[in-house]
Amino acid sequence: MNKILLNRAGLALLVFSIPSHVNAQLFGPAQNNPFGLITTGTTTAPAFVDLDGDGDMDMMSGDADGNFYYYENAGTVALASFNPAVTNPFGLTALTSYSNPTFVDLDTDGDFDLMAGESSGDFSYFENTGSGIAPAFGPAQLNPFGLTTLLEGNAAPTFADLDNDGDMDMLTGTAGGNLVYFENTGTASLASMGASSLNPFGLTGIDNDSRPAFADLDGDGDFDILAGVNPGDFYYFENTGTMTAPAYAVTSMNLFSLTNVGNNSDATLADMNNDGLLDLMSGEFTTGFYYFEQTSCVAPAAPTDTTPVANLTICAGNTTTLYATGTGVIGWYDSPTGGTWLGGGTAFTTATLTDTATFYAQDSTCDASATRTAVTVNVVPQPSVFITGNDTICDGQNTVLTANGADTYVWTAGPSTAMYTVSPTGDEMFYVTGTDTNGCSNMDSVLVVVHDLPVISITGTTSICANESTTLTASGANTYIWSSGPSTASYTVSPAVTTPYTVTGIDTNSCTNFATITVTVTPLPDVGVFALGSGATATNFTADSYEWVFCDSWVTAPGIADAQAYLSVFTADYAVIITDNGCSDTSECVTLAAIGINELIAAENVFSVFPNPASSHVTINSNTTFTSVRIIDVNGKLIMNEPANTSTIHVNELQNGLYFIQLMNVDKPLSGAHKLIIDK
Repeated sequence: MNKILLNRAGLALLVFSIPSHVNAQLFGPAQNNPFGLITTGTTTAPAFVDLDGDGDMDMMSGDADGNFYYYENAGTVALASFNPAVTNPFGLTALTSYSNPTFVDLDTDGDFDLMAGESSGDFSYFENTGSGIAPAFGPAQLNPFGLTTLLEGNAAPTFADLDNDGDMDMLTGTAGGNLVYFENTGTASLASMGASSLNPFGLTGIDNDSRPAFADLDGDGDFDILAGVNPGDFYYFENTGTMTAPAYAVTSMNLFSLTNVGNNSDATLADMNNDGLLDLMSGEFTTGFYYFEQTSCVAPAAPTDTTPVANLTICAGNTTTLYATGTGVIGWYDSPTGGTWLGGGTAFTTATLTDTATFYAQDSTCDASATRTAVTVNVVPQPSVFITGNDTICDGQNTVLTANGADTYVWTAGPSTAMYTVSPTGDEMFYVTGTDTNGCSNMDSVLVVVHDLPVISITGTTSICANESTTLTASGANTYIWSSGPSTASYTVSPAVTTPYTVTGIDTNSCTNFATITVTVTPLPDVGVFALGSGATATNFTADSYEWVFCDSWVTAPGIADAQAYLSVFTADYAVIITDNGCSDTSECVTLAAIGINELIAAENVFSVFPNPASSHVTINSNTTFTSVRIIDVNGKLIMNEPANTSTIHVNELQNGLYFIQLMNVDKPLSGAHKLIIDK
């Protein structure tokens, strides 16, 4: 196959043929200052280029003092031999310090221009105004083409067409070990560098004073990177992307049998012995140059799968780590040939897997193993865990949640059983993890919504008299059920005694609550009546009020009609309406004869009684001498017989009612009787 070499010169120095199986390099031991090289200066930084057009590789090197040293190859393409160094030839001028040269044709005129970094972080461009066999460099141009100073210092540029657009892009190392990229947004003949990008394409910072070089070290047609650093090692970044879209794998140090050279390693690659293999020349801090000749390569055997059995069966949605060992660097792929590079190292952690997948491990030393070792990961589906049960309850209720779809279950902050009885006081999430016989787990959750209970209230008259009714009305829900009553909001009741009534209300969420109200029943007053002649008295002495009425019209009777006793003026049928504790009842009708008018007139002409009605005493005024005072009840029974030694009679021991009072002269009445009403 044809091999394109791009060293720190940054462009195709030569195209040569190498065996098609070569995928990586194997280098022999380091040789110090071969091919007649004589050390000049410190911190050397070599770059190969055919400056005189004779077909072999000449060498230009920078140093700590900023000079350029030219070593002409006076040998052949198969056997190099370098003349003593010439300082700052072809019109070149020294930089301030630590010159790092690279060659590139930025104006497409067919000769090699020179770009050099220095310790300040600046770039100096020397345009070759001569020819491909007789170079002549113009004056230094500081930071041309839009380049900017590196803040970290120690610029070490190299060139390659990383985006495959036909022009040369630039990558540079820094004192801090980072890699900074400038994309050429111009053309092949008129460069224009975009803004700097720190560690792009997956690159990472390495040790201090990084000095990168481009070369296709694995023969896949894209640009890999080999970089020297201050401690003297070599870092390799494999390009696992494409010529158009580079992507660099995690760095590896001192691959391909390369070894540490001391300090300030640098890398430039060329076929110095015309064997079709890339050889490496490195600078060093004080001892000049170190040469690593690439030798023949024997591909390693396929790597050995050392993955623990437990890692080969996993549950869906998880990752696993695979292991393989070999003699070189293990790379992991998604295909037995070609495919996508997934990662490197003896241990490889997969992405999250949902289905059974096979991965392929390849061993690489100077070449890659001819076959890859397949490692299959059996992915077991997760159990489909789900929860059943009533997820809507009323306050104060519980519900049974049941987990399904697995073999064992663990409820968060709950039991390790399938069933879980919960009594949340408000809306609450419940979580369960189910594990099947394969040890695979999944989770489900349910929100239990808790509805408030309806607030039930009852309105209506709660105090009635016996034989009355009242209507009770429930509110606060949608449907109602009265205990021992109707299934309506309103309930008309006629209790004989004080009775509690309870109603249950049900709202639209089927939540229930109840309320109780007590209807107090006041008994009707006693309405017994005793009648005699023209007088009548109610036998209920403690009522709140009395009203005597005519039975035929229920009109209030004449005279004193609001006392316990009544003396009729007219012969008629009478009844008394008695009210006590707010309840009223009417007595049976009784017939009373009109009191004799002459009797009344005779009594009034003889004496008068006041107050009448009375409660504690009465005073008698009389124009006739009398010997005693008699008080007779309506039954004709003599209640009192007081001697006439005082005009005041105490009646406080008499019960409420109608009485008759007479004045006596010895044993004969002096006149008719006066009606006396006792009302306390």
